Amino acid sequence: MLTTTRAERREALDRYQNDAEPLADFIARVTPKYTPLPAHLKIVTDLIEETRHRSVYATISMPPRGGKTETLAHGLAWRTLMDPACLNFYATFGDDLTQQTSRRVRSIVRAEGCAMDDERQSINDWRTILQGGLRATSVGGAVTGSGCNSGLMVADDLVKGREFAESKLNRDRAWDWLRDDYMSRLEPGASMIVNMTRWNEDDVIGRLMHDPLGLKWRHIEIPAISGPDGQPADERNDADVVSYWPAVYNLEALKAIRMRGEYGWWSLYQQRPSPRGGGMFKGQWFADALVNIMPTRARWVRSWDLAASTESDSAYTAGALVGLADNALYVADMQRGQWGADVRDRKILETAQLDGKHVEIRLPQDPGQAGKSQKPHFAKLLHGYKVSFEIESGAKDVRADPYASQCAAGNVHLLRGAPWVRDFVGEHESFPAAKLKDQVDAMSGAYGLLIGSGSAVDQARKLAGLGGLLSGMRR
Repeated sequence: MLTTTRAERREALDRYQNDAEPLADFIARVTPKYTPLPAHLKIVTDLIEETRHRSVYATISMPPRGGKTETLAHGLAWRTLMDPACLNFYATFGDDLTQQTSRRVRSIVRAEGCAMDDERQSINDWRTILQGGLRATSVGGAVTGSGCNSGLMVADDLVKGREFAESKLNRDRAWDWLRDDYMSRLEPGASMIVNMTRWNEDDVIGRLMHDPLGLKWRHIEIPAISGPDGQPADERNDADVVSYWPAVYNLEALKAIRMRGEYGWWSLYQQRPSPRGGGMFKGQWFADALVNIMPTRARWVRSWDLAASTESDSAYTAGALVGLADNALYVADMQRGQWGADVRDRKILETAQLDGKHVEIRLPQDPGQAGKSQKPHFAKLLHGYKVSFEIESGAKDVRADPYASQCAAGNVHLLRGAPWVRDFVGEHESFPAAKLKDQVDAMSGAYGLLIGSGSAVDQARKLAGLGGLLSGMRR
């Protein structure tokens, strides 16, 4: 069993408390590459410093790769050094990141010469000689035993990603664990910071806004682009806007990131998540972009979304004729109907003959065995035409995000007066909450083929010009 003298314990307590170094200065000294500390992270360091003097309950939402996890790791190390008798807690979505962060905190504490309990140095539970230190765990992990005695509890990105966030079951799991397991360690005098990028209006921070669990929470939101009042702003409509981190993400870089999709932009970067189907597409976007004629020089594709039923309540087969000209999309025609397989295939061939061989044809391919048998069938049916097959996976609304961004920017033009426009716009306005999604799926596929797989993201990365700048800090 570890034994320490009174003098050793006194030295551990007095070493840093007699000269409490500001956290921002501490970060600059121990990790010089993270200087100067940007303004949005100074908000975080000020909050952590406040936890030494009073109980603080706060949520922080900011864009991904904004330096939040590294700042919190340094803050936990600083708290351990300033108050070596206080036990702190750290939790995130998975074991790998939990252990990586705990190892980082412990490394800083050791490098600063803090006296450690050699018998308690597990990566998930390590202690100073005064039994302060860090308990590290992940969502669903065990936290029983010790409590947070006047220390700091951090819940850092409890949501793993988009697929996790879109599942109510997963959101319930993270919420239940935070409320019933993790917060059970919260003792009087302790503080808690819940830090995350917003993925869904019903995520942990969203729920704390509606149910504070008996605590008085401070909600801090740091949008990627803000107006003079500090609130999220739309740079497409507002001229007086600023980036949250101009040295790394200038406005052009952020505009490029926005090209990846509107839903992701407003939730991940602007901290304004909205429900799917609640504004993903707006009818006014199309009304403002109607054209009287189609471009004469464009790359054209007929993109199909397939169904095979004649029932009145079944899905539709839809084929969108879409052209790319001057970095804009032009929708010239929409073929759509509830057809059985034979009629559907005949309709696809007839449409190809009318379109002409200069029009590429895109067909979806199911990832399973049915898709494998379908591919040679359509290749034979459409012999002589340029046909692309795309394996579709993932949620429809996630696949539609890049296309939705182009609609929002006014880059999708419909043919004025065409008989299919009304149904086209109506389906988009209700997507994906409504049952019918075939036209949106066909358009998403057309956009993906015309732009090229992954090219929108590649373009955003090039415009961002980030390179390896401050790469270690952006978590």
